[in-house]
Amino acid sequence: MEPYDIIISGSGHNALITAAYLTRAGRSVLVLEKNDRPGGYLRTEELTLPGFKHDVYAAAHPLFMTGPAYADLGKDLEARGLKYVNMDLPTCVSMEDGRTAVLHRSFEALIAEAERLAPGDGTALARMFEDLNPYVNDVFGLFNFDLSTPEASAVIARLMGDPTFAASMFSTARNVVSPF
Repeated sequence: MEPYDIIISGSGHNALITAAYLTRAGRSVLVLEKNDRPGGYLRTEELTLPGFKHDVYAAAHPLFMTGPAYADLGKDLEARGLKYVNMDLPTCVSMEDGRTAVLHRSFEALIAEAERLAPGDGTALARMFEDLNPYVNDVFGLFNFDLSTPEASAVIARLMGDPTFAASMFSTARNVVSPF
Protein backbone atom coordinates (compact mmCIF):
# COMPACT_ATOMS: atom_id res chain seq x y z
CA MET A 1 0.00 0.00 0.00
CA GLU A 2 1.22 3.46 -0.90
CA PRO A 3 1.94 5.69 2.13
CA TYR A 4 0.08 8.99 2.44
CA ASP A 5 0.86 12.08 4.48
CA ILE A 6 -2.81 12.68 5.21
CA ILE A 7 -5.90 10.46 5.16
CA ILE A 8 -9.30 12.16 5.12
CA SER A 9 -12.39 10.19 6.03
CA GLY A 10 -15.41 11.40 4.08
CA SER A 11 -15.63 13.41 0.88
CA GLY A 12 -18.01 16.24 1.65
CA HIS A 13 -17.20 19.59 0.11
CA ASN A 14 -15.15 20.76 3.10
CA ALA A 15 -13.09 17.56 3.02
CA LEU A 16 -12.50 17.99 -0.71
CA ILE A 17 -11.43 21.62 -0.24
CA THR A 18 -9.07 20.52 2.51
CA ALA A 19 -7.63 17.80 0.26
CA ALA A 20 -7.15 20.32 -2.56
CA TYR A 21 -5.20 22.72 -0.33
CA LEU A 22 -3.10 19.96 1.21
CA THR A 23 -2.28 18.58 -2.24
CA ARG A 24 -1.42 22.06 -3.48
CA ALA A 25 0.95 22.34 -0.49
CA GLY A 26 2.76 19.20 -1.65
CA ARG A 27 1.23 16.66 0.71
CA SER A 28 0.03 13.27 -0.52
CA VAL A 29 -3.64 12.86 0.40
CA LEU A 30 -6.01 9.90 0.38
CA VAL A 31 -9.73 10.70 0.61
CA LEU A 32 -11.90 7.77 1.70
CA GLU A 33 -15.66 7.77 1.08
CA LYS A 34 -18.18 5.09 2.06
CA ASN A 35 -20.72 6.15 -0.59
CA ASP A 36 -20.62 5.37 -4.30
CA ARG A 37 -19.36 8.88 -5.22
CA PRO A 38 -17.75 11.93 -3.62
CA GLY A 39 -19.64 14.95 -2.35
CA GLY A 40 -20.98 13.83 1.01
CA TYR A 41 -24.57 14.86 1.42
CA LEU A 42 -24.33 17.44 -1.36
CA ARG A 43 -25.62 15.40 -4.28
CA THR A 44 -28.30 15.19 -6.90
CA GLU A 45 -30.68 12.24 -6.96
CA GLU A 46 -33.76 11.12 -8.89
CA LEU A 47 -36.02 10.74 -5.86
CA THR A 48 -39.55 11.02 -7.21
CA LEU A 49 -39.80 10.43 -10.96
CA PRO A 50 -37.26 9.33 -13.58
CA GLY A 51 -35.47 12.38 -14.95
CA PHE A 52 -36.72 14.67 -12.15
CA LYS A 53 -33.63 15.54 -10.12
CA HIS A 54 -33.47 16.86 -6.57
CA ASP A 55 -30.62 18.44 -4.65
CA VAL A 56 -30.35 16.30 -1.54
CA TYR A 57 -29.34 18.08 1.68
CA ALA A 58 -28.12 21.07 -0.34
CA ALA A 59 -29.19 24.27 1.37
CA ALA A 60 -26.35 26.75 1.35
CA HIS A 61 -24.13 25.43 -1.44
CA PRO A 62 -24.55 28.56 -3.61
CA LEU A 63 -22.57 30.40 -0.93
CA PHE A 64 -19.53 28.31 -1.93
CA MET A 65 -19.27 30.30 -5.14
CA THR A 66 -19.00 33.56 -3.19
CA GLY A 67 -16.39 32.32 -0.75
CA PRO A 68 -12.61 32.44 -0.74
CA ALA A 69 -12.12 28.72 -1.52
CA TYR A 70 -14.01 28.98 -4.80
CA ALA A 71 -12.25 32.25 -5.65
CA ASP A 72 -8.94 30.44 -5.15
CA LEU A 73 -9.79 26.97 -6.53
CA GLY A 74 -12.56 27.74 -9.03
CA LYS A 75 -10.46 27.86 -12.21
CA ASP A 76 -8.69 24.61 -11.31
CA LEU A 77 -12.02 22.94 -10.52
CA GLU A 78 -13.57 24.13 -13.78
CA ALA A 79 -10.51 22.90 -15.72
CA ARG A 80 -11.19 19.47 -14.22
CA GLY A 81 -14.85 19.47 -15.24
CA LEU A 82 -16.76 21.31 -12.53
CA LYS A 83 -19.77 23.06 -13.99
CA TYR A 84 -21.82 24.90 -11.42
CA VAL A 85 -25.43 25.23 -12.52
CA ASN A 86 -28.04 27.38 -10.84
CA MET A 87 -31.64 27.80 -11.84
CA ASP A 88 -34.36 30.43 -11.63
CA LEU A 89 -36.68 28.12 -9.65
CA PRO A 90 -34.34 26.49 -7.13
CA THR A 91 -36.94 25.04 -4.78
CA CYS A 92 -40.58 24.57 -3.96
CA VAL A 93 -42.65 23.49 -1.00
CA SER A 94 -45.74 21.29 -1.13
CA MET A 95 -48.21 22.28 1.56
CA GLU A 96 -50.73 20.17 3.43
CA ASP A 97 -53.69 21.78 1.66
CA GLY A 98 -52.36 20.67 -1.75
CA ARG A 99 -50.97 24.03 -2.87
CA THR A 100 -47.37 24.40 -3.93
CA ALA A 101 -45.13 27.37 -3.29
CA VAL A 102 -42.47 27.85 -5.96
CA LEU A 103 -39.59 29.87 -4.58
CA HIS A 104 -37.90 31.98 -7.24
CA ARG A 105 -34.40 33.47 -7.31
CA SER A 106 -35.91 36.68 -8.69
CA PHE A 107 -36.85 38.96 -5.81
CA GLU A 108 -39.93 40.30 -7.62
CA ALA A 109 -41.17 36.79 -8.48
CA LEU A 110 -40.55 35.59 -4.91
CA ILE A 111 -42.59 38.48 -3.50
CA ALA A 112 -45.38 37.82 -6.03
CA GLU A 113 -45.46 34.12 -5.07
CA ALA A 114 -45.73 34.97 -1.37
CA GLU A 115 -48.56 37.36 -2.17
CA ARG A 116 -50.31 34.71 -4.30
CA LEU A 117 -50.19 32.20 -1.47
CA ALA A 118 -51.42 34.58 1.23
CA PRO A 119 -52.45 38.14 0.42
CA GLY A 120 -50.33 40.52 2.47
CA ASP A 121 -47.42 38.09 2.83
CA GLY A 122 -45.63 39.48 -0.23
CA THR A 123 -45.60 42.93 1.34
CA ALA A 124 -44.50 41.48 4.69
CA LEU A 125 -41.69 39.48 3.06
CA ALA A 126 -40.48 42.51 1.11
CA ARG A 127 -40.40 44.47 4.40
CA MET A 128 -38.37 41.69 6.05
CA PHE A 129 -35.81 41.85 3.25
CA GLU A 130 -35.76 45.64 3.49
CA ASP A 131 -35.11 45.36 7.24
CA LEU A 132 -32.24 42.92 6.59
CA ASN A 133 -30.68 45.00 3.83
CA PRO A 134 -28.49 47.26 6.05
CA TYR A 135 -26.92 44.13 7.58
CA VAL A 136 -26.77 41.74 4.64
CA ASN A 137 -23.12 42.31 3.71
CA ASP A 138 -21.95 41.75 7.28
CA VAL A 139 -24.21 38.73 7.86
CA PHE A 140 -23.27 36.92 4.66
CA GLY A 141 -19.67 38.08 4.99
CA LEU A 142 -19.43 36.02 8.19
CA PHE A 143 -19.74 32.87 6.06
CA ASN A 144 -16.24 33.65 4.79
CA PHE A 145 -14.63 33.96 8.23
CA ASP A 146 -13.37 31.67 10.91
CA LEU A 147 -15.64 33.03 13.63
CA SER A 148 -12.81 32.93 16.17
CA THR A 149 -10.75 35.55 14.29
CA PRO A 150 -10.49 39.20 15.28
CA GLU A 151 -12.02 40.18 11.90
CA ALA A 152 -15.12 38.08 12.54
CA SER A 153 -15.33 39.36 16.12
CA ALA A 154 -15.36 42.93 14.82
CA VAL A 155 -18.24 42.17 12.44
CA ILE A 156 -20.20 40.38 15.17
CA ALA A 157 -19.60 43.27 17.61
CA ARG A 158 -20.78 45.76 14.98
CA LEU A 159 -23.95 43.74 14.32
CA MET A 160 -24.73 43.11 17.99
CA GLY A 161 -24.04 46.76 18.79
CA ASP A 162 -26.96 47.75 16.59
CA PRO A 163 -30.07 47.54 18.81
CA THR A 164 -32.40 46.71 15.91
CA PHE A 165 -30.25 43.83 14.66
CA ALA A 166 -29.51 42.58 18.18
CA ALA A 167 -33.23 42.50 19.02
CA SER A 168 -33.91 40.43 15.91
CA MET A 169 -31.30 37.87 17.00
CA PHE A 170 -33.14 37.27 20.26
CA SER A 171 -36.58 37.05 18.75
CA THR A 172 -38.33 33.90 17.57
CA ALA A 173 -39.74 32.91 14.20
CA ARG A 174 -43.19 33.02 15.80
CA ASN A 175 -42.68 36.70 16.64
CA VAL A 176 -41.64 37.39 13.06
CA VAL A 177 -44.69 35.78 11.45
CA SER A 178 -47.24 36.73 14.09
CA PRO A 179 -49.48 39.69 13.26
CA PHE A 180 -49.47 40.76 16.91
